[in-house]
Amino acid sequence: LELPRGGLCRSGGCNSSSSSSSSSSSSSSSSSSGELEYVVLCKGADSSVLERLSSSLDRSVIESTMVRHTAAFSCGGLRTLWFACRRLNARVVAQAQELLRGCKNSPAERETLFAKACDLVERDLLPLGVTGIEDKLQGGVPEAIALLRGCGIRIWLLTGDMQQTAVNIAFSCKLITSSMTQLFMASTCEAAVLGEIAQIGQLGCDPAKVALITTGYTLAVAMSDSVRESFAALVVPVAVVLCCRVSPDQKAQVVQLIQGKSSWVTLAIGDGS
Repeated sequence: LELPRGGLCRSGGCNSSSSSSSSSSSSSSSSSSGELEYVVLCKGADSSVLERLSSSLDRSVIESTMVRHTAAFSCGGLRTLWFACRRLNARVVAQAQELLRGCKNSPAERETLFAKACDLVERDLLPLGVTGIEDKLQGGVPEAIALLRGCGIRIWLLTGDMQQTAVNIAFSCKLITSSMTQLFMASTCEAAVLGEIAQIGQLGCDPAKVALITTGYTLAVAMSDSVRESFAALVVPVAVVLCCRVSPDQKAQVVQLIQGKSSWVTLAIGDGS
């Protein structure tokens, strides 16, 4: 690697770990061949990386820089990622390597051990920056989606993107149109989510003209045993459902919900299928 101030740094190796099904971040670690120094590099959704940052940081600075830029990127329809890093000492490296060896030796406990290894190294991170990337639609996508919807096929969007980014993309591909009523669910406790479901049900909106938009935090509550049935009754009839900031595991839960609560023929594409 060429360093910003000149000189070269040679890496002795790199270990990568993709995010688990319940996570929205991934990391890689590398060791410098010169001083045997381990550094973990983490990328992921702002909400996932933010909770892993060092508690010694001045949060007001993060709010005024990375959070502000992330919001601006999202409003512009860009897909955002946060990046952070941490230098690891030999003790943490040894503990993480022991857990990762356990993943290979105990397949039944792989998910648990892998999650423990990630939690061990993906903490006390120092922020590096935030990126905003334009993900342009391929030609003909809006027309194809409009045609499918005109044939009575319902299309739901389950994404890890921020809400504003996802809404902008949904409008650009004509999944959501200006003639639709947009209903938002953002509560994060059971009583509040049930209250939102009841309130939306009393609005009397035509389900065929409704776009329901929710987040991963709300979805985590909605998928609980005490809320699941009420949530399914609300979302199954509507034209479009947009789930933002959701993990692959949550995407799979939504797919299973629809497959179990309706007689429709369904097709799921992506990491939650």
